[in-house]
Amino acid sequence: MSSDANNSLDTSNEFKSRREELKELLDPWRHILLPLNNLLEWKNNSYPFIITGIITLLFMFIFQTNPPVLTLCSCIILIVVLIDLLTPIGIHFVFKDGNWTSSNDVEYTKLCEHIASFEQYIKYICEYALKMREERPKMYLMVGSIFLTFIALCSQRIDNLFLCYLITLTVSLIPGICHRQLVSIIHQHITSFWNNKTKIH
Repeated sequence: MSSDANNSLDTSNEFKSRREELKELLDPWRHILLPLNNLLEWKNNSYPFIITGIITLLFMFIFQTNPPVLTLCSCIILIVVLIDLLTPIGIHFVFKDGNWTSSNDVEYTKLCEHIASFEQYIKYICEYALKMREERPKMYLMVGSIFLTFIALCSQRIDNLFLCYLITLTVSLIPGICHRQLVSIIHQHITSFWNNKTKIH
């Protein structure tokens, strides 16, 4: 029991330490991250349509221009580098520290907690996969083969650009779906509908 308590305490301390590191690391971006987080979490009912529209226009532009793969990758990396270097400078001139309120700081802390939780989740998945590889190599091989075969078949039968569009759109909408708890709401509606149907019969 004491060992489990110590492990839980260490995990909690590690989580808090990582949260503080993220707050310090992302501090130059905090004025941009909060509106972006509000957009991804659908704080306004129109935000999912805005996300869908932006991603659709972006992929329509890629579809129309039809750039080579290396050109597209180079452009994406160039845009990321420019954003990484120029955005903090622009934020410093546009936003003033006096406009940062205590409520903004609370939201920023929650955002860093979400990022730290996501990092821990990814770390857990990687550790679980490595543990499966060592302890159950046959299961590891079977799961990996099925998953990769499924990806290969989807890539072969579905247009790759359209597949990337669907994946990007799904990943962008997941934070809002989780924040609104749509999965649990839909599950409740289906369960209640099924129960009512069973009672009628």
